[in-house]
Amino acid sequence: MPVNLDALKRYHILNECFRNQFGKYDIAKLIQKCSHELGKSVSERTIREDIKVMRSGDLGYEAPILFEQYYYYADSNFSIKNCTLNTQAIKDISFAISILKEYKGFKFFESLNGIFDKLETDIHLKTKETVAEVIDFEKFTSHQGLQFLNGLMEAIIQQTVVTIAYKSFVNETAVNHQIHPYFLKEYQHRWYVLGYTERKEAIITLALDRIQSVDIEPKLTFIQNTKYDLKTFFDKVIGITASSTSSEEVILSFSPMSGKYFKSQPFYPIYEVIEDSDTQLLVKMDLHINYELEKLILSNLGGVKVISPKSLKEAIDEKVKTYLKNN
Repeated sequence: MPVNLDALKRYHILNECFRNQFGKYDIAKLIQKCSHELGKSVSERTIREDIKVMRSGDLGYEAPILFEQYYYYADSNFSIKNCTLNTQAIKDISFAISILKEYKGFKFFESLNGIFDKLETDIHLKTKETVAEVIDFEKFTSHQGLQFLNGLMEAIIQQTVVTIAYKSFVNETAVNHQIHPYFLKEYQHRWYVLGYTERKEAIITLALDRIQSVDIEPKLTFIQNTKYDLKTFFDKVIGITASSTSSEEVILSFSPMSGKYFKSQPFYPIYEVIEDSDTQLLVKMDLHINYELEKLILSNLGGVKVISPKSLKEAIDEKVKTYLKNN
């Protein structure tokens, strides 16, 4: 059964009360103890329900709680801290380990590696092997650039200017970008840093896997971000790039089959259905027109076409013409 954090805390407080042979905890003293330890009022009904649950076996143990003027354990050596996990709890933890271990190679999670190993060793159950046999997670094949993640995060927190040697796909040599870093974002298993550059007087986005080096510039004055609310900056953006202009109304027409795929896994969560018929799924979205949106449309050309805006339709048409010309 699912257990919330408050309930878990109460079980451990009650456990110590029931183990205390000299405390003589009746219901009133149990209420007082839990309320004091948790810093908030706990009702008699809650305590009685906790006792019922602890006795039930639903948590993986059947606490031998007796009552004779006060509550105590029939076995003075019993403690819920010594109890093993029930089967479902073990399966849940095993599944969680399988998920978390997908990040084991990331420098960002290095401090957790020992925890993963210990959990695997301590649990060491067939349920873990079963999970591995029936589920396959998307693999992170490249960790390139992640060595800069912690340093950039620290620079953002400390508000420090950095100089980044960056080798883009179009340049044969690295180019230095002096930025005031504001934000880190992951997209499709790649990390990006967003920062303000005085040279362009704009925010630029740099992929960590294209970074050659990062140098801290402690003597330079950091320019605060007062223009963009980065918590909502990507609300109308697919991917990691957004133009300085406002978002636009995007209308796409999906074929019936592609429409079913879109509804089951939309590439943008906020959309309005204009028409859903046997001939098409017509949807409207409020988005920034960017490279990632164009890429998504181009990857689904057989099942989607752009209705508006005109600029997006023309951009897609031009790319299709270029492709056909070169092939």
